[in-house]
Formats: sequence, structure tokens, C-alpha cells
Amino acid sequence: MNARGSTEVIIATIGLSVGLLSHNLFTMIVATAVTTTLAMPPMLRAALRRLPHNPEEDERLKREEFEAKGFVANLGRLLIAVDESANGRFASRLAGLLAGVRGIPASVLHLGAQGSANTHPKNKEGSAEAMVKASADQTARAEEAELKMRPTKVEVTTLAKHEATEAAVAAEAEKGYDLLVIGLDQPVGEEGGFRPEVAGAAGRFEGAFAIVIGRGRHIEDPKDSPVSILLPVSGTLASRRAAEVAVTIARADKTTITALYVASSATEVLRSSRRYWRAVSPAPPQEEAILKDVVDLADRYHIPVRTAIRAEIAPHLAIKQMVQRGGHDLVVMGVNRRPGDVLFFGKTATKTLANVKASVLLVSS
Repeated sequence: MNARGSTEVIIATIGLSVGLLSHNLFTMIVATAVTTTLAMPPMLRAALRRLPHNPEEDERLKREEFEAKGFVANLGRLLIAVDESANGRFASRLAGLLAGVRGIPASVLHLGAQGSANTHPKNKEGSAEAMVKASADQTARAEEAELKMRPTKVEVTTLAKHEATEAAVAAEAEKGYDLLVIGLDQPVGEEGGFRPEVAGAAGRFEGAFAIVIGRGRHIEDPKDSPVSILLPVSGTLASRRAAEVAVTIARADKTTITALYVASSATEVLRSSRRYWRAVSPAPPQEEAILKDVVDLADRYHIPVRTAIRAEIAPHLAIKQMVQRGGHDLVVMGVNRRPGDVLFFGKTATKTLANVKASVLLVSS
């Protein structure tokens, strides 16, 4: 064999050796990767089992998972349309309690006779902006205590209208808001109908909105007056949203909630998650499920809830009686707007506004 042939044999032998080595190395890498992949989950689970259990962290994760599907926690921006009245300030206070959840940005749109002024008493105690910030801080403190996390400060923007109420709301609505809160002086008449400015503002906003009708001590002292909440429930989307709003208010104001379902059966049942009145007969499963949903929602935030079922009575009369018996001064209702040119949420809402002396917060779907 000549030199050239020997060289070729040597090169071939080296190539074969390198190929075998590369194959073996590749096989080792793949085997190691498979072994590691199979071994890691059991090892990780074993390691995690040795870590100290943290109930607070578990609760926080469960709450975040729950809130991912909620209404209030997923609000991106609030538009607060108010005038300089006591009801406007009370509406700003309630709106601020919602804004305090995760630091939701809020814009205050000043309406009414002074709405077109170039300046507003933003930093003055009792102004709409100050009310929003103060009540947002209440909610933020509640979240900080429960979740052990630093709250996000609420950014409040002041807007002065230069058009009529309807046009002003419509112009702002185009900028993208998730909830409109309306608080104007004397929002409803004696028969429960809305004044034109309220109807106009709600009519020009395509998303969810809330109308505040403050009464009694909430008008006398919009900033610091306590609240006692009655929550009529029906199982609708609007009712569920109202329940979230009621829980948010109760959580910040450290108050309780009574959830009321008006049944069609000829029984009266009054129950509670913490104390109860003796039931005449078992509640139907649907009614129990609706009330249980509210109790479960409130329990996540450690809010006491008493539940009640009333029967053989008109809903607005049941609400009126529960307000009187329980000393409630804020009714939080979920409502659906009915078709037509007039702002109308059905007979129950209209008669409740006309006959109940408590403040009312209407939350639309």
C-alpha cells in the first residue's frame, strides 16, 4: 500500500472514531435530558413538600384566580360624572372605593352649573377629587392588610365640561372607560323617574354604569357617614356585578351586607352564614344557589353576610320592609336597561326609588 493509501485509511479511521464518539456523546446527552426530565417533577414535589406551608399565599393565589373572572377587579378606567352637590360628593366617595381596587385610574367630569369652570377645588377637602382619593385609600388599606402588598396609588384626573351633559359624557366615553358613575343633585323625582341630565348621561355611555341616589345621612355627611348595605339579588349578570360592588364597599367601610332574594313560593326563609332566623321550610335549590354565590363572594374578603328570602310580596315592598327592619341605609341593586327613549330599569327599580327612603346605588350590566 502506498503512502497515499495509508493516509486515506488513517483519515477514514479517524472520521469513524469521531463519528462514533459524536454518536455516543449525543446518546449520553439525550439520556441525561430524559433522566432529568423524568426525575425533576418528583424531586420538585418532594422539595416543595418540605417548604413551610403559607396559608396567606394560598389564599392570595385563589383570590387572584377568582378575581380574573370578576367585574370590579378587571375595571380598567373609571369616569365619574358629578356636580358640586352633596349627592355628587357621595357618588365620588363610592366611586373612589371601587377605584382603590388595584389602583384603577379615575377621571372626574364636572357637570352642572360650575362644570365649565376652568378651575376646581381639587385639593380642597370635600371636593370630588379629594373624596375619590380618600375613599380609594380606604380600599387600598384594606387590600394591603389582607394581601400584604403595597397598594397602587389611584391617579385622579380632573375634566371640565364645555358642552351639555350628554355631549360631555359622549365625548369622554369615546376615550375608553369601563364604568361610568353618575352623581347629580336630585337625580330622581317623586315617582322614581330620572331627571333629564341623568338619563342623558347614561344614554350616551355604551358600557356599564352606576347611578347614585344619596339620601338621609349620606347627603348630610357625604364623606364620613356610615353605610349599612341591603343587596337585592336575582341571579342575573347585573345582580352579580352589584354584589361585587357591594362587597367592595363593605370591605373598605368595614360593614356588613344583607342579601335579599324575593321568592315566588309561599314561604319565608331567613338564613345567615353566621346567625340565622328559623326557616319555615327549605328554600328551593335555585334560590339557595344564588344566595350561596353571594356568601361565597363575601367570604373571600371576610365580609359577614346575612341572607334572606321573602315570598308573597312585591319585590319593592320586600326591599322597603328589609330596609326598615334592618336599619339599612344603602340599597345596592343590579339593573338592566329596558328598550325605549326613557331611562327605565323596570317596575321594581322605579318603585324602590319612589318608596324607599334609603340611598340607592343602581349598577347596570
